[in-house]
Amino acid sequence: MFRGRKPIIGAPYWYNTPLDELDFEWTTEEKLEIERYCEKILKNIEAEGGMTPRERWNACLWGKDKDRMLMAVPLNNVYTAKTLDSAADAMKPIDLYQYPKLWIKSHLATVARFGLDYPTVHNINYGEDMWGGQSRMIEYGNPILDGKPPITCLEDLEGMPIPDPRKDGLYPGYLWANRELRRIFDEYKLPLPQVGSICPGPTLLPMMGMLGWTEFTIGLRKNPELVRKCMDISNEFLIGFGKAFIDEVAPDSIYM
Repeated sequence: MFRGRKPIIGAPYWYNTPLDELDFEWTTEEKLEIERYCEKILKNIEAEGGMTPRERWNACLWGKDKDRMLMAVPLNNVYTAKTLDSAADAMKPIDLYQYPKLWIKSHLATVARFGLDYPTVHNINYGEDMWGGQSRMIEYGNPILDGKPPITCLEDLEGMPIPDPRKDGLYPGYLWANRELRRIFDEYKLPLPQVGSICPGPTLLPMMGMLGWTEFTIGLRKNPELVRKCMDISNEFLIGFGKAFIDEVAPDSIYM
């Protein structure tokens, strides 16, 4: 029988707060920061000429001619944090996970600084805290499972609820951040594609938060029923996560 979820160690104050109850608001100074980043992004696009990043992205996606290669770099939160504090190593990636406004500013600053075609955002939680295991936030990476994987048999899955990305864990803050990034793109007329992440996929999610990597691999041969059940649950969650992301954010595309 499912034994319940354990709160992630190091969780921010808004952890498990529903999306419609989050209290994030921009100060006057923060609004100025955002305005300046957006002005710089627009200046970069105008100075280069040719296609806009969204036009270039669409051409790449649909196999059409483009003026140059699409430029995007999978920086995760590590390098965007360095951009935000000028590589002082004062701001840590964990700060961006815990404070969605910093996450937004770091991505805008990175696109403005390096002239990228779009911010390469990544999910801030791979679901390690959703399936009964103990997880922990760390300074230089996404949250990790801290201890033994929680699922060892089919009985451990009985009664397990499917997480609601609008209500559970870190997901509401992540949805808010992406929705706000979309709003900023629209408000400042940034011709950038918004590419959303709902990582990990239906195989990685059981590996990282349910069974463990080794146990999942062995289970493919020795306990396929357990592996399939874990993947069924992860698929159901990811479909709901993707639908919530589309409804709340309206991204140009989603990947996992």
